[in-house]
Amino acid sequence: MKEYIVTAQDGIDLFVRDNRVSDDHLLVLCHGRSANISGYADRQEMFGQRGISTLAYDQRGAKDGKSDGDFSTFTTTQRTDDLREILTYAFTLGYQNVSLSGTSLGALQSIVVADEFENLHSLVLRATVADSAQILASRKDLSEVFKEDADKYGKEVIAAYAQKIGIPILMIHGEKDEIASYDDAVELYTKLQHGSGFICVPNAGHDCGGKKTGEMLLERTVYFLNR
Repeated sequence: MKEYIVTAQDGIDLFVRDNRVSDDHLLVLCHGRSANISGYADRQEMFGQRGISTLAYDQRGAKDGKSDGDFSTFTTTQRTDDLREILTYAFTLGYQNVSLSGTSLGALQSIVVADEFENLHSLVLRATVADSAQILASRKDLSEVFKEDADKYGKEVIAAYAQKIGIPILMIHGEKDEIASYDDAVELYTKLQHGSGFICVPNAGHDCGGKKTGEMLLERTVYFLNR
């Protein structure tokens, strides 16, 4: 795997880990609000073993991550702008297909940008935050600037973005997700133009079952990407 920096337009350095195994299909991985990509290496290796190249990056201000930025001051809008830049960069790498996978708040960001990239192959959404109010209600460590910005991403706004997406979409969600509402995810799925599958992980929380279901969900994702 290669590690390097992509610099955002406002000068923030974003740490990237790139596992290129072929020129066929690249999957860009966008993590959630409080995460980083330190735990993504195994997942990237597993995708690579199945012929899928991956590009993962630490979002600005990621806790214990390697990108620039302050966790206490970043906004969803800033991170969404960064995702646009990462995707724009990904399309310069010469892959036949580029897909996007977002997790939690990263899934919300992915919904916002997906329709802007006409050559995007497909979209995978895990533990989707379908309404920023879910994050605001569940977290106590949010800055005022984050809260003010999050008001832009309410349930109806996210549904409107999602309805515009014209590519295949796979959604994966834990039945007992304690952060991102399972019912809201199901409702969002019914509004998609091209929903290609909804995987309910029984009795699973926001991690979609963690290691217990990790390989199964990865196999299902690879099958979806190769369709």
